[in-house]
Amino acid sequence: MLSKIQSASSFIKKMVKSPQAIGAVMPSGKKLCRAMVRAADINADDIVVEVGVGTGVVTRQLVAAGIPQKNLYLFENEASFIPELKVQFPDAHIIEGDAQFMQKHLTSLGVGKVSKIISSLPFKSLPKAVCANILEQYDMILRPNGHIIQFTYAVNEPFPRSFKTTAGFNACRKAYVAQNVPPATVWVYSRTEI
Repeated sequence: MLSKIQSASSFIKKMVKSPQAIGAVMPSGKKLCRAMVRAADINADDIVVEVGVGTGVVTRQLVAAGIPQKNLYLFENEASFIPELKVQFPDAHIIEGDAQFMQKHLTSLGVGKVSKIISSLPFKSLPKAVCANILEQYDMILRPNGHIIQFTYAVNEPFPRSFKTTAGFNACRKAYVAQNVPPATVWVYSRTEI
């Protein structure tokens, strides 16, 4: 297992090379990762998609919460993180690919709908068209009673209001983690109609 220092070092190197793609100054802290997993209300039978996996800090908490690795579909667009993830999570489905094409990747693996989407993508710094495409993917792959868990460093909701009205989601602020660097808020999106 990678040490905290190795994980942070790998993250910082990538962040320096491509800050907009990473969207953070450090990997998410353990308290934020735990808050995201608590907000997800994890069940061992859930099929979980994690997006923007990075060095696997949230993934470790998902596994610690009882999700079998075989139920995890980990999307990471940054190729340099993939080898580390394969070592840490040998039984998980690690997909090197753009979140704008999640449904295609999942279909190729025989996966239809998923229970939870855990996202660490920097929505506030991505182009609007990219955000719209990713949110459309979320809507397509999520089960009717599924949930999207997203954190943000911003004070307002991470997703645009149009996503809630068009796709039929309610947003709920679940946790504020002041100890994270920088402080972060965890939001859960649930469908208004089940």
